[in-house]
Amino acid sequence: MHPVPFARPWLAVWLLAAALTPAVAAPVWPPGFAGRTLADAPAIAAQPLTQDAALRRGLVGDAALYSLYREHDIAPDALRDALARLPEPLALRRDVLGAASLGESASFEQRLIDAAAQINAAWLALANAENAVAYRQSLVEAAGAARQLAEAQQAAGNLSQLAANAMLRDAARAEDALAEAQAQHADAQDALAERLGLPPGTPVRTTGLATLPAWPAWLAPTTLAAWAEAHSPALRRAANAAALASKQATRASPRPVRLPLLAHPLATADDAGRLAGIPVAWLDATNAMQSARRDIAIAGRRTTEAWQATQRAQAMQTLATQRSDEAIKHYNGMLLGVYELLDARRATLDAAHETSAALGRFWLASARLEALLGGSLPGPWPPTATATATEPPPAGDPHREHTP
Repeated sequence: MHPVPFARPWLAVWLLAAALTPAVAAPVWPPGFAGRTLADAPAIAAQPLTQDAALRRGLVGDAALYSLYREHDIAPDALRDALARLPEPLALRRDVLGAASLGESASFEQRLIDAAAQINAAWLALANAENAVAYRQSLVEAAGAARQLAEAQQAAGNLSQLAANAMLRDAARAEDALAEAQAQHADAQDALAERLGLPPGTPVRTTGLATLPAWPAWLAPTTLAAWAEAHSPALRRAANAAALASKQATRASPRPVRLPLLAHPLATADDAGRLAGIPVAWLDATNAMQSARRDIAIAGRRTTEAWQATQRAQAMQTLATQRSDEAIKHYNGMLLGVYELLDARRATLDAAHETSAALGRFWLASARLEALLGGSLPGPWPPTATATATEPPPAGDPHREHTP
C-alpha cells in the first residue's frame, strides 16, 4: 500500500474552492442595446476575419464606444443591422460617416475615425504576427533538420563536436525565437479581441495580408495634397475656424523691429497691444492647417516609401528563390554540400519573411494615411502589382530615384 502524500488534502481543498467559486460572467447589456452583438461573439471568433469584417465588428463590439453611442441615441445592435446591409468593402467615410462635419458632430466623427484606425491597426498587427510565427516555425524545422544531420555525422565520426554544437546552438536559438513570436502573437490576438468585444484569450485569426497593389496615381504628392484640401476633415475644420476668426481681425500697427532682439528692450504688455487686432484663434487655426498638411504629406511619403520597399523585397525574394533552385541543382551534381543547401533554404525563408513584413508595413502606412484623411482615400488601390503592370511614382515625387 502506497502512502498518501501529505499535500494532497490541500489540493482537494483548493479544487473544491475553485469549483464553488462563481465564474466571471460575461457582460449583459440592456435589452435592445447590444445583446445580439454580444451573442455574435462565438461565431465571430470561429472563422478567420477579413479586415473588412473586423472593422464592421469593431465598430459595434468595442464597449469603449458604447458611452458615445448612448449619448447620440445609437444602439450597437441597430448599427450592426445597418452595417450588415452594406456591401463590401466598407468605406468608413462614404458608408458610415458621410460628409465631414464642421459643427457639433466633429468630435463624434473624430472618435469613430480614431476607433476605426485602432481596429485596422490591431488587425494588421495580428496578420503580421501570424506571418512571423509561420516564419519562425519554418526556421525551427530547418534548424531541426540541420541538427539531426549534424548528430548523425558526429555519431559516424565525420563531424567535430565543435561543429555539431554550432548546429545545436542554432536550433536552440530558433526555438527561443519561435517562443517569442508566439508570445507576441498572443498579445496581438488579445489586442484585436479587445477591439472586437471578444473575451480575453479568444483565438481570433485573420485571413492574411492583401497582396501589393499597383501604383495609384492619386498617391502623387501634388494630387494627394489637392484632394486633402477639399476632403480632409481636419483641414476643412481648421480652414473654417480660420475664416471665422479672420472676420474679427482689425488692422495691426506693429512697431519697428530692432535687431538683435535681446539687445533692446522687449515690448511690454501695453506695446503688444499694437497687435491685439490679430485674433489668437486665427493664429491657432492657421497653425492647425499647416500641421494637418504636414501630417498628410508625411503619411503619403511614408506610404510611397513602404510601397517601394515592398517591391524591392519582392525582387530580393525572387532572387533568393532562384539561388535556392540553383543550389538544389548543384547539390544533385555533388557540387555543393548539404549545409550550403540548407543555408540557401534559410535565405529563401528570410527573403519571404522580409517581403511579408514589408507588405505589412505598407498596409499599416496606408491605414494611417486613410485615418488622417478622415476615413477615406482619394481612390481605390489598383489591382495587384506585377512585374509588367506597375507604374513608377509620378515625376513630381521627390523619392523617384528610389523607385525599383
